[in-house]
Amino acid sequence: MSKFMFDTNIFGKILQMNAPFDLLVGKHQYFITHIQKDELEALNNERLRNQLMNIFHFVPQTLVSTESAVFDISRFDMAKFGDDLVCTHILEELNKRKPTQRENNSKDALIAETAMKNGFLLVTDDKALREVVTKIGGLAIDFSSYEHIVRQTL
Repeated sequence: MSKFMFDTNIFGKILQMNAPFDLLVGKHQYFITHIQKDELEALNNERLRNQLMNIFHFVPQTLVSTESAVFDISRFDMAKFGDDLVCTHILEELNKRKPTQRENNSKDALIAETAMKNGFLLVTDDKALREVVTKIGGLAIDFSSYEHIVRQTL
């Protein structure tokens, strides 16, 4: 049984592809932080927000705390206050690759660190994030690879 954590962009990918829901249920476990939900709930387009939240709620998931905290992003009750060395390293690398997306990079770093420290396979279509995670020893794949893995177990 695989343990997956979806980056927020994956919910949009599922909607865009009209992916069959059998890809989201079954033998696997899914984990989420408050970050993904917060990002989806912050969308201005009400129709898109509702569609993505429907997908979000369909995925059988377990909410976990982020492994670090970032001021103005983290929820006090849903973040751990650790050494944040991994999060900082991920953030520094993302800021080099995507300097205009600093706030989003902080959120991605929290998600990625949480996936890494808990042994979750991060699913993201953000190429820079995948590269950074794998560069520092984590596991990250794109949606196409996720789909291939899940289809083998159906």
